Amino acid sequence: MQRTYVRRRLAAGATVLVLGMLGILAMTRGAEAGVGVRPVVEHRYVVRPGDTLWGIATNLAPDRDPRVVVAQIVDANGVEPGGIQPGQVLVIPPSA
Repeated sequence: MQRTYVRRRLAAGATVLVLGMLGILAMTRGAEAGVGVRPVVEHRYVVRPGDTLWGIATNLAPDRDPRVVVAQIVDANGVEPGGIQPGQVLVIPPSA
């Protein structure tokens, strides 16, 4: 009875070890291939008096074309370009 217990414990330990090694291998291969999980972060912006979508886009992404960023903000929020109000909360897509 004692031998059976020892064999089962060794088999269980070996299984855990092999599965752990396979998990580590899978993670390192994914990192080498450039495959990784990036969380999608959704930002929110509270409109202040005098804000425009163009100004918001320019401040949030100064290195990008503001027309593209404005279009993304409009699509994400369903707003008209001239129809934002102070205090309104805008969802800023991760790509913006």
